[in-house]
Amino acid sequence: MEFLEYLYNIVKLEKDALSRMIKMRDKNDLLNNILKEQIGIYKRFGISIEKMIENRKKKVEDLSIFAKMASHVGAKFVTSKDNDIDRIFNILMQRYQVCIEEVNSKVQENKITSKTILNLTNRFIEFQNRNINTLNKAYKLFDKS
Repeated sequence: MEFLEYLYNIVKLEKDALSRMIKMRDKNDLLNNILKEQIGIYKRFGISIEKMIENRKKKVEDLSIFAKMASHVGAKFVTSKDNDIDRIFNILMQRYQVCIEEVNSKVQENKITSKTILNLTNRFIEFQNRNINTLNKAYKLFDKS
């Protein structure tokens, strides 16, 4: 149960951070389109995890004010320095990689054996890997002028 709450919080924080980045960048470009698509998928993951938590007769807790503030600061950090696009792409790809490593570590640490939870976790990790690949491809196409 602790792991599901952990994963739920990651999904909510990522969704929140990407939404804030879009607002802070205030641009309509390839990167924002990618981020909007990712937000939609994070939202679907959030709904799935929420249902799994509720099926276990637990209540889904909302993010703390501290977590929301951290998300805002993180988004501001990523988009700072005049929206330096190289920096934004690089930080996002690093962020997704760290997320993959942390989730894998948490699975091992909590000795998760539930096939349902492992399936969800594997789908989430595949999604994060796709995010990295998508950003990598988009970065090569991005008009940096």
